[in-house]
Amino acid sequence: MTTKNDMPTKKDDYAIGVEQAAILLKEEETDVFRKMVELCAHAIPLGYGPILATTWGCSTYKVRTYARIGQTFPLDLILPHIPFGLYAAALDTDAPTEWLIKAIDAGWSSRQLRDEAGIAKGKHISDICFEGPVRVTAWDVEHQVVSIEGLPISGEMPEEAEVKLREVL
Repeated sequence: MTTKNDMPTKKDDYAIGVEQAAILLKEEETDVFRKMVELCAHAIPLGYGPILATTWGCSTYKVRTYARIGQTFPLDLILPHIPFGLYAAALDTDAPTEWLIKAIDAGWSSRQLRDEAGIAKGKHISDICFEGPVRVTAWDVEHQVVSIEGLPISGEMPEEAEVKLREVL
């Protein structure tokens, strides 16, 4: 059994090799993530989102969001260590790139980004007043998404809106 006293005090050849392998894998992870985002951006408009979702074992919402990430953010901001939820929250703002950079610099969670962006825009979900009928048209508990008819989003009244459950409840 190896003890602390047996551990080398300087990097040996094996440690250097492990470090180099880790760096290469991290670079490959970034390349794979960017390629996934790029593939989604090209495949979604052609109707292939469900194939990607099934193959990757994720929701079509996530695949659609990957596509939006690729269409919205510059390549240097498309990194696997940035939480998916942070991208999704930034995409819901009026200036996604600027809000994403603010959130990364401030160390915000996606909830904090949504709160800050909502307050800054004066359109926080908790400030919504419903006028007229509001009807739930789809309820997806697994992905925590609900579609609601008659819900004003960003000052507009679309026929139908899809929002996260925790924003509504």
